[in-house]
Amino acid sequence: MKCVCPANAPYIQGGRCVACEYPRTWNSRTNQCVAYSCEENQYWDVNTNKCTWCPDATPVWNGNKCVVCPTGTFYFRDRHICMTCPAGSYFNETIIRCICPQSAPYVYNNTCLPCRYPSYWNPNSRQCDTCAAGLVYNIALRGCGCPEDRPNLVNGVCTGCRAPLFWNSDKQICDSCPDGTHYLIDEQRCGQCPANLPLWNGKYCVKCPDHT
Repeated sequence: MKCVCPANAPYIQGGRCVACEYPRTWNSRTNQCVAYSCEENQYWDVNTNKCTWCPDATPVWNGNKCVVCPTGTFYFRDRHICMTCPAGSYFNETIIRCICPQSAPYVYNNTCLPCRYPSYWNPNSRQCDTCAAGLVYNIALRGCGCPEDRPNLVNGVCTGCRAPLFWNSDKQICDSCPDGTHYLIDEQRCGQCPANLPLWNGKYCVKCPDHT
């Protein structure tokens, strides 16, 4: 019959069962006290006999106890470290993340910067992306689209609307004006020609020929 020490005092010393002296722990495979090795900001929990993260309120292990983050730093739970936010950003406690302003959303060298033209900020990939060849970033659509002078995307190619059609930005199609009206380019709307420019030449309202 073999005597077995309890888990909280597994080490036999001088004929008595004793606990391993901190910061050493019992290794049941080698049956000896060994120095434990926990990750940064973890501590050895003598009750569970395993490494444990410090709580969020006091996330830093200073060698003796869990303490708060140093002044000017914030705790990032996903990485279990305290960090400073990039210059120009602020710390959002709800999502536990530093947030850069929309005008400078890209972080480089710990500073919030705008994306360099023609790239744009993609909130899904959280990086500066570029549009496919021939497309430009459309702020209203919050995505890539055709340029203003060639707004109609046909089979992957940006084209202009052929007269008398015009680009309807609400419908995102080449549209036609109601009967009896024309697309007035200067006013960017459908309407009738004014009395002083009563004729439609296919693009603009113009005057009547002389002597008519």
